[in-house]
Amino acid sequence: MRSYGDTAVVDAVQRQVTTARGHDASGSFRLVAVCRVTSDGWRIAHLQLSGPLIAPTEMPSLRPSDVDGADPMNEVVR
Repeated sequence: MRSYGDTAVVDAVQRQVTTARGHDASGSFRLVAVCRVTSDGWRIAHLQLSGPLIAPTEMPSLRPSDVDGADPMNEVVR
């Protein structure tokens, strides 16, 4: 955490073990939060999550939609 008066910047790695729509979605993700103190206490002014993080020598894996042509974001829920 770096502090700049009433503002703080937090840079961290979030590690999670989870499943989404039946697929393993575990991984490590970069988190950056910019927080500011107000009369009501600390508030998040900006939050950025990115990832998953991979080793510099690794190639990103394909999403299931890249392999089978299905786009889970366009699925119709019945």
